[in-house]
Amino acid sequence: MSKRIHFARMASAAEKPIERAPQRIAILTGQSMLTRSPLSPRQAAFLDAVAPPGWVKVGGGFPFDADGPPDAPAPFAQAAVSSIRQYLWASGRRGYDRLAAGALNRLLFATAEHLVLLAGSSGLAIFNAAEPHLETGEARVSVIGLGPAGRIPARPHGFFAIRARKDRWSQLLGPRADALVDGDHYCYWHSDDVRSLVAEQLARSCA
Repeated sequence: MSKRIHFARMASAAEKPIERAPQRIAILTGQSMLTRSPLSPRQAAFLDAVAPPGWVKVGGGFPFDADGPPDAPAPFAQAAVSSIRQYLWASGRRGYDRLAAGALNRLLFATAEHLVLLAGSSGLAIFNAAEPHLETGEARVSVIGLGPAGRIPARPHGFFAIRARKDRWSQLLGPRADALVDGDHYCYWHSDDVRSLVAEQLARSCA
C-alpha cells in the first residue's frame, strides 16, 4: 500500500502549482514515511540556517507535493527500510526515473536562475535516476551531497559531497567526498561543521 501511494504521489506532484522564484533550495532525501514527507524539525532548522537571504525554501521533502509543519521522524527501523527501498527503486526500477523527474522538473520550471538540492543519503540516487529526463532550461542546478549514496551526477551540474568519517553507508555506496566531518550517517542535519560547509558552498554559488 505505501509503495502504491508513494508512486501515485510522485505522479501527481508534477501537476501541483508552485510559486516562481529566482533561486530555490530543497532537501532531497529518501523518505522515512512513503505516504507523506514532512521535513523533520532538524531538517527544517538546517534549511533555515543555510538558505541565502531571498531564496525560496521548499518546506517539504521529496516528491515536494505538500508543504507543512515539521514532524517527528519515523521510527529508525521503518525509516531505514523505506530509504533502502527508494535507493533500490532509483537504481533500477523501470518508470521510477520519469516519476522522480516529474517531481524535480516541477521545481526547475518554477526556478528562473538557480536550484540547489541538498541530497542526503539515497537522495543522490533519486537525482541520478531523474537526471536524464530533467529539463533545466536557463536554471542552474547544484547538488550538495550529505552522506550521499549514489554516483556523481553525469551532467556538469555543480556537485559537492560531504561525508562523515563513520558513515559506512555513504562510504560503500557514495562518491569520493570533497569534505569530511566527524560523525556517522545520522549526523548531518545537526552538525555545525556540515552547516558551515554548506553555507560556504552556497555563498560561493551566489558570488
